[in-house]
Amino acid sequence: MKRFAVALALSAVAAVSAAALGACAHHRPSEDARGAPAYLTVRNQLPLGYQLYVTDGSQNLDVGTISPLQTVEIRVPRRVVYPGARLALVAVPSVSGRTQRIRFVISPGATEQIILGR
Repeated sequence: MKRFAVALALSAVAAVSAAALGACAHHRPSEDARGAPAYLTVRNQLPLGYQLYVTDGSQNLDVGTISPLQTVEIRVPRRVVYPGARLALVAVPSVSGRTQRIRFVISPGATEQIILGR
């Protein structure tokens, strides 16, 4: 009887642990659960134009260009936006110069502001 009670208790603990791991926040939600779009407002304070990319570390997604001394609003691709997404804006100069990489955290429905040349 004691062995049965111990086995029952261990199986209950295993079930609760499996449920907790299934709800872990490190997993990306499905496409439907991502919700509202996210935006970046990018202000270029430099005399150079840039090609802009958003990256999650494994893929660079082309999100447009920015001219010298211009401000643009960019919609972040939904496939990389989820609550607490850690992304980076990569700005590659059109002519010559240093590529800039600016990290940011964003969630669906949010708007983040980034300044190039700060």
